[in-house]
Amino acid sequence: MLRIVLVDHVAERADFLRQALDRQGHQVVAVLSSSQEILDRVDILAPDVILTDMQSPDRDTIEDVRYLMQRRPCPVVMYAGKKDSESITRAIDAGVSAYVTDDISAEDVKSVLDLASARFRLFKAMSDELQAARQKLEERKQFDRAKSLLMKHHGLDESSVHRTLQQIAMNQRISLSEATNNVIAMLAALPDKEPRRGGSKS
Repeated sequence: MLRIVLVDHVAERADFLRQALDRQGHQVVAVLSSSQEILDRVDILAPDVILTDMQSPDRDTIEDVRYLMQRRPCPVVMYAGKKDSESITRAIDAGVSAYVTDDISAEDVKSVLDLASARFRLFKAMSDELQAARQKLEERKQFDRAKSLLMKHHGLDESSVHRTLQQIAMNQRISLSEATNNVIAMLAALPDKEPRRGGSKS
């Protein structure tokens, strides 16, 4: 059973879809007439899937979906959409999981929901993987910076840097990444050491 929010400014069509979803065992937690309403109530409604029509006369539904996906991502099915490639591209770019150019029939509800959920899971897995790769790259950059600072200010060799950061993390009971950032914060502001000048013998 999915918790579904239905957004449709045409009451008759919304009622038809609500009945079709009820027959399939899903819970329609709200039937709204504008995408603005879902933005205002999404955290309270906590939907598993959102079905929204594309024809709201007073809203840019695609931009509302884009904001929604940044705030509380979930599968979004957009139906009764425009058939031009620009609208379809904008919808996909905003995060819409399934885009149906016509009204959804009762027979199509299950397959459309299954498709949207599968695409959303795939998109989320790819997004999580990309975020993890970015974080790993950033942590590597920060480690290299901390290493450079420790070598410059404390004369550590490269093999000693990692052991030093691990010891700091253990002593302070923080992660290695936090220890690295702390070292950078402490050492980055220090002035460079002046090179030693050799004295002349008389």
